[in-house]
Amino acid sequence: MKPRDYALEIEPNALPARLHQIEQVLHRFAGNLLTELAANIDDNAMHHRINYAHEAARMLRDEAHEHLNHT
Repeated sequence: MKPRDYALEIEPNALPARLHQIEQVLHRFAGNLLTELAANIDDNAMHHRINYAHEAARMLRDEAHEHLNHT
């Protein structure tokens, strides 16, 4: 799904300007979350807690599952 799809799910009858505002907030949230996750991977790699890409992918999947459990 794209941010517009989520915006429509949040406010199905919203005007285009409102949908754009919601999309911007969702983009900001995604950007912040991805930055936090990237920093977490970097930290784990520097401290030798992960060595391979599949370990980083596992960390991201675990984080995604935790967020999905809140919905």
